[in-house]
Amino acid sequence: MMLQFRTAGMNGACMEKIKKYLAVWLVICIFGVLLAPAEIFAEEIGAETMESVSASSIKYKSSEEDIDAVVSDNQPAVSENTELNMENRSISENDTVSDTVRILFVGNSFTRYHKMDVRYSVPKQLQELASLTGKKIMADCVTNGAAKLSYYAGMSAKYKTYYQQLVTKLMEKEWDYVVLQEQSVVPAFSADAEMGPAVASLQKLIGKLRPQAKLLLYMTHAYEFAGDKNQTAIHTGELQKRVGAAYLHIGSEYGIDVVPVGMQFQRASVFYSDQQFLSKDGKHPSKLGYFVAACCFYQKIFGNLPDLDASKLTARISQNVQKGIAVLVRDPVLTTSCRPQEYLLVGENVNMQVLDSTVSVKYSSMDKEVATVNSKGQITAVSKGTAVIVAQAADGRQGFCTVYVTKPLSFGRKQYEAGLGDSICILPEYCSDAMEWRSSNAKVAEVGADGMIHTKTLGKTTIRVTDLNNPDSSASFVLCVTLHTPQNLQCTTGKKLPRTKKGNVIGYRLSWTRVNGAARYQIYRSTRKNSGYELIGKTKNTSYRDRTAKIGQTYYYKVAAAGRNVAYASDMSEYVKCSSRQAKRLKVRILRNKKTAVLSWKRVKNAKTYLVYRKQNKGAFKCIGTVSTSGKCRFKDQTRKKGKKYTYKVVAM
Repeated sequence: MMLQFRTAGMNGACMEKIKKYLAVWLVICIFGVLLAPAEIFAEEIGAETMESVSASSIKYKSSEEDIDAVVSDNQPAVSENTELNMENRSISENDTVSDTVRILFVGNSFTRYHKMDVRYSVPKQLQELASLTGKKIMADCVTNGAAKLSYYAGMSAKYKTYYQQLVTKLMEKEWDYVVLQEQSVVPAFSADAEMGPAVASLQKLIGKLRPQAKLLLYMTHAYEFAGDKNQTAIHTGELQKRVGAAYLHIGSEYGIDVVPVGMQFQRASVFYSDQQFLSKDGKHPSKLGYFVAACCFYQKIFGNLPDLDASKLTARISQNVQKGIAVLVRDPVLTTSCRPQEYLLVGENVNMQVLDSTVSVKYSSMDKEVATVNSKGQITAVSKGTAVIVAQAADGRQGFCTVYVTKPLSFGRKQYEAGLGDSICILPEYCSDAMEWRSSNAKVAEVGADGMIHTKTLGKTTIRVTDLNNPDSSASFVLCVTLHTPQNLQCTTGKKLPRTKKGNVIGYRLSWTRVNGAARYQIYRSTRKNSGYELIGKTKNTSYRDRTAKIGQTYYYKVAAAGRNVAYASDMSEYVKCSSRQAKRLKVRILRNKKTAVLSWKRVKNAKTYLVYRKQNKGAFKCIGTVSTSGKCRFKDQTRKKGKKYTYKVVAM
């Protein structure tokens, strides 16, 4: 690859600086692609499909604001602290000495607003505050219109360039802080399903590339959300509460501090109602709104903001408003006696009392059908679902608790059976997202973390599952590991008929498939299909001959596998039907050569085949042939010997 530059009006040192900068940037881009998770290059079915990306700039239309964010595949994300002078190709950067605090913001237009000549951003406002107070700070951002955190996490093939931008920017500096800002309504509607996994993925990515960086979550402000094809409309107050609760419980779950910009934004709007905190679109912050956000981050990183000369602020606010906001953002989110997220069973209670007894607080539930709260902050779980409980102070501060109400773990039965060598999963009627499984006897059966049970030997074990979100909720069942039921049971007749005085017995031969671990098999017989089965024999083999079945009687057979301990025998198999009838009007005609006999008989209704038996003198009947029912009821015996006495019998099967 060759890069050519216009060198007119540029000295050698400047030219070398440009080359060095571009070379570093090129290496960063290559590493960014190599580090990309495989899923962003895989085809996504039913959601977003991979789109080809050209080398030219691509324009994304924002669904959250009327902003066109221009992103180029072959350029890094827009930098707030780096100025690119395209006329003389010069590059100027802020102070980068070791004591400078480096902050990277990741989000959308709520972090950086750019439309026509209007350019507002939290990083620039924060840098301005730092400059006026003598702090050394370098604030930068990676932003795209309407971007979600999942896009930067590489969870969407359509937005793979966003992931590449983030990786590129992460590798440029040794960041001290990385701020994550979610799309404005995602926390309210899909905090656990969408925001949580994205934050977890980004936490892992940033931990690998910049392990020294501290993560912060940027709680955004609320506005009148008119709804769209996926979400219903929601008013400002409710949106702020749901967004605030989501950020706090996601932050608590992943150990990330939350900067409560949204709460302070709402408080400032009340205390200074004559000021304009939202832009004309009623959604994005005005320059004053971005100033409030910058003050919140200054408070989080450096502590209390000292008095400033308001005339030096680009936000153009009065001295009183500036001082008021600086004091207002010092107030933290209300701390309560419960966690940001609580897991309760139906009927259980938890106390959400605000720890600061000097504050006047009102408690409310935003989902009363799931959980209620009384005037003292006692939460009661009503039905399965998720509820947001809010503690609202008179000064506008808020405390939140997201309550997950579940039903107690339970199984439909107290005992289940499984075959030896099986791998099965028996889930409770209600499943928690975090469950612990145990087996009381791992020699009989082991159970994995996902609840998959692997049987190992015959016997019994107790399988217990505990809800890790609520350790008081657990359930168990007894698993009895037995032998598998024999399969493919078949019935045939033997070549010989058992000898009896009346000659009315036929020997049925039963066979089946071998069962792993079986020591013997038990054979049951009945003359009724669904009842009356009696044990008639045992065998170690996979076949058995019933020598007591009578011709003319219908029998039903079943087989069960048994081990050394009869208690763990298998269930009886499916039945096999065996029936026979002796053909009537049997006629035998001996031909002149005395060596051939022609047999004929009356057709038997519903017969499938005919078995022809013959005995010599007083010997046993032996099968000498079969005749199909589709032809004539005739058979030729051409194996006779002179001087011998033969007796014939035809049995219809």
